[in-house]
Amino acid sequence: MTAVPLPGELTLVDDRARRILDAAVRLAETGGFSAVRLRDVAQASGVALGTVYKRFRSKEDLLVGVLSLELVALRERFASEPLQGATRLERLVQCFAALTETLCARPHLGRAVIRSAATGENALAERLQRFHTALMELIVGAIRGRDDGPVSALELERLAVLEDVWFSRLVGWTGGLLTPEMVVEQVARAARLLYGEDGDA
Repeated sequence: MTAVPLPGELTLVDDRARRILDAAVRLAETGGFSAVRLRDVAQASGVALGTVYKRFRSKEDLLVGVLSLELVALRERFASEPLQGATRLERLVQCFAALTETLCARPHLGRAVIRSAATGENALAERLQRFHTALMELIVGAIRGRDDGPVSALELERLAVLEDVWFSRLVGWTGGLLTPEMVVEQVARAARLLYGEDGDA
């Protein structure tokens, strides 16, 4: 079964795969997770149902693909508008704030993709691993700034912890337990504990 490319391959995705992903976004924005049925995605994208299944094993697989597209768009944004914080800690909080805004600004879509990423299905393991690798690369690139030094192994461990904290708080947001602002604040609090108040690596 052919899987659609993931970051940083998504910029090369073929036209049909892009139409499938765009259709999934429109359906999820309208009706959330339950509205994303592969048959409806095929109809909305003008692509044969068999073609959809060749690229995505399930709607969870498809929605994780949508999540990857959102990541590519944010990476492009950071490339054109680098984060301006004076320290890595400041840039790190800004990065997670932007990530949170990207997912929460369209609540139906955001909840759908987070639900898909949290399913724990074995079939999604490779796609999710590649997504998390790309997410870490985006975060590292965003916090380094234009002239900052390399990221140490210890800092990578800190970032992995913060990514876990962020995702768990997003799951809380999907259940109505947290607001987007609370998600960012709790990640910022964890970052300050890991980095110290001065924000140096």
